[in-house]
Amino acid sequence: MNAPVNRRFYTAAHVVPVEGGWGVRLDHRVLTTPERRELILPTEALAQVLAAEWARQGETLNLGGMHANRLANVVLDRVHATREQIVVDCVRHAATDLLAFPASEPVALVQAQTAAWQPVRAWAEARHRIRLSVQDGLLGVGQGAATLEAIGEALLELDDWRLGLAASIGPLCASMVLALAVVDGHLPADEAYAVSRLEEEHQARHWGRDAEADARAADIAAEVALYGVMLRALPVREA
Repeated sequence: MNAPVNRRFYTAAHVVPVEGGWGVRLDHRVLTTPERRELILPTEALAQVLAAEWARQGETLNLGGMHANRLANVVLDRVHATREQIVVDCVRHAATDLLAFPASEPVALVQAQTAAWQPVRAWAEARHRIRLSVQDGLLGVGQGAATLEAIGEALLELDDWRLGLAASIGPLCASMVLALAVVDGHLPADEAYAVSRLEEEHQARHWGRDAEADARAADIAAEVALYGVMLRALPVREA
């Protein structure tokens, strides 16, 4: 059988005020999550981000590329009910956090990573008591229990939306510490992704660029930047 085609079934997407927040309408249709909850967003700005994704679709829907709507569905259907498991999964990623494995050569790359990564490591320690064990090469022993516990505690302090964003940004940047820096407002999302790619960019300059790898990196950069837009659209985090 042929795979089903998701054809556009609406003319316009728009935002409406609803009880408890803001909703998205596809013409007259109420936008809902996969578990049939009405998709209610905490701010008009965030609802506009989701509506814009629907408005940009062509005659065939690219559902896999609708990252803002996917994340909203995850937050509303899963995050609140599975917070602890999400944090466990994030902490598992943090055991091999990118910022703990800087290059040992060449000098130019070492200097670039030190300049970009050390301030983030220092911030993580001062803000969350996260002291990364910096190791030489990918065969290190990972992070200690105290470090992983501190990362878990920092994640658990986040509201559902910011936890969902951190859980999405972390794997894309290969660093939960970078993800925390983003959702805490310490580092812009696009900058976090850029500093996570220092080694790849160094190799590309030295050995030449690869069109397929560059296209993939551009897609991820756009996704991370979108999460930054969503973060800025959230209500201000309570101190």
